[in-house]
Amino acid sequence: VVSGIDDIKNGKIPFSRIGILVGSAMEDYYLQEVSSGSRNFYSLTSITEAYDKLLSGVIDASIMDVGPVEYATTHTYCNLTLVGADFDASAFGIVYQKGWIYAKELDVNLLSLREQGVLDTLRTKWFEGGDCSQTDDSGTAMTVESLAGLFLTFGVISILSLLLFVWLKRSVIKDYFKSRKRRRTLVITQNTMKEEHPQETVAEQFVHLFMEKSLTEWLELFQKSNKLPYGPINDMKGPSVSFESIEKISMLRHAAPLLGEHTQSILQSELNYTNEQLHKFIHEKIMQ
Repeated sequence: VVSGIDDIKNGKIPFSRIGILVGSAMEDYYLQEVSSGSRNFYSLTSITEAYDKLLSGVIDASIMDVGPVEYATTHTYCNLTLVGADFDASAFGIVYQKGWIYAKELDVNLLSLREQGVLDTLRTKWFEGGDCSQTDDSGTAMTVESLAGLFLTFGVISILSLLLFVWLKRSVIKDYFKSRKRRRTLVITQNTMKEEHPQETVAEQFVHLFMEKSLTEWLELFQKSNKLPYGPINDMKGPSVSFESIEKISMLRHAAPLLGEHTQSILQSELNYTNEQLHKFIHEKIMQ
C-alpha cells in the first residue's frame, strides 16, 4: 500500500508500474526528484488513460495534479483514491488580457471571497461533496458479538491476575485475618466485662477481678513477693490486722503497676492505714 510520494521514491512499488503523463509537469518532477533522469515509468498519453490503467491493474499508482484527480475520485472514479499530501504546491490562475481595466477589481473581489470563506465552500461543494462520498459503513460496524472474544479474554486475564496476587500475598493475607480474629476476641472480652460491671470504670473492674481471689491465694502471693522469713500462712495472727485489709494491700501491690494512679487514688486512704498496720504486724511476727 502506497501512502505518499516518499514510498515511490523509496521503491516500495516497481517504477515500471508508475504511470506518468508524458509532456506534463509531473514528468519533469519525476525525472528530477524520483528517477534522476531515468525514464523507467509507464508512459501515459492522457488522464483518462491513467484512470483506465489504474482500474485494470496495469499500473499501481500515477502522479497527477491534485485538482483534477480530487474531483475525479469524488465524482466519477469511486474505486480510486487520492493518497499523500501535496508535494509540489501550485495555484490555479485566471488568465486575462494584459492591461485589462478590470484586473484590480477582480483581485479585490477574489480576496474578498477568500476572506468570507466562499472559495472554501465552493471547494467543499465540488471536490468533497461528490457522489462517491456516500459510502456504506455497515461492513465496518462493530457489534457486541464481535467483541465477545475480547471481553472473554479480558475477564480470564483479570481472574488469573487476581489469583496470582492472592497466591503471592498469601502469608500477608493469613496474618491479617489472624490479627483481626485476635482483635475481635479482645473486643468481646472487654464487652463482657462491661456487661458484668456496667457501673464501674475499667480500673475498678480490674480491682474487682483481683478481689475475687481467695484470701489464702493473696497472702501466698504477698509472702512470695516480699520473701518474709516466717512459716505457714496459718501461723500469721494479729488482732490489729484484718484479713480483708491484708487482701486489699496484697492485691494493690501486685495490681498497681498495671492499674496506674487512678485506682491508687480511689483506695489511697485505706492503703495508707492498712499498710502501717501490716508492717506493724510483720515486725511483731519477726521479733517473736
